[in-house]
Amino acid sequence: MATVTEYPHLRFSNLEHYNKALDFAKQQDGEALSSFKKSFATLERICENGKATGEVHADCVKHSFYFRIYKEDDSVDFDGGIILHGLGRSFSVELGAKAGIHWSMHT
Repeated sequence: MATVTEYPHLRFSNLEHYNKALDFAKQQDGEALSSFKKSFATLERICENGKATGEVHADCVKHSFYFRIYKEDDSVDFDGGIILHGLGRSFSVELGAKAGIHWSMHT
């Protein structure tokens, strides 16, 4: 597991996947990069406030992620995904869906 400086409470099982998704977000117009960073910042804040640790893994949807949050006693608190929308099928539903390429957190 690897870490990213901005998100010290998160452990990434595939840092290459994260970096490719970040590069993709940077290449897009509009909301993409903002929503990508916001999703990971929210996950980091949840872990920090809850004194928890998050594990982040590649998801089956391109440039998307599956995460699991562990409490201090290593029991699972909850899990979900940071899912890319607007680039084909995401297999996730958004209420009040946005247009364009963007990421959103699903639990």
